Amino acid sequence: MIRHRLLAIDWWLLTPVIILVSISLAVLFSLNVEFFKSQLLALISSIIIFLFISQMDITMFKPYAKIIYFTSLIFLTIVLIIGIESHGAVRWIDIFGIRLQFSEICKPFLILSLASFLSERSNMSVKSLIISICFLVPIVLLLFLLPDLGNAVIYVCVALTTLLVFGFPVLWFLFAT
Repeated sequence: MIRHRLLAIDWWLLTPVIILVSISLAVLFSLNVEFFKSQLLALISSIIIFLFISQMDITMFKPYAKIIYFTSLIFLTIVLIIGIESHGAVRWIDIFGIRLQFSEICKPFLILSLASFLSERSNMSVKSLIISICFLVPIVLLLFLLPDLGNAVIYVCVALTTLLVFGFPVLWFLFAT
């Protein structure tokens, strides 16, 4: 069963990632062997996490979508309060010598929470659209306060794409601008 699911991975999507990572590692190896080693270790752990998560049934997270959403908000607020400032922005938290950027970690959780909310909706009403946008506002506001405009834009684009894929009419978004 697991072997069949491993073969179900979208290799056309994964191949460019493998090529880019290989080129990046080759460049790092020629520049600094220590950076190469740390990135290779990060790559190996990322592959293990990817394989683990790709085999999971994502529907098991649906009952926890609200908890995941509010936990993401709490983590972003903690970064705002006790985060480490670097180059004028507070985006990282230092945990046991490892710097974590929770705005990056929370991206899949936003998708999961928004998808869970939308899956409970049977129609594409204006009310559902407004609630979905209100769902995004606290996260984007916290990202602006960090300031992390790049991630804020990514969150908005991912949310809008999710709403469009869900089936909300494009004209609704055009009238909002």
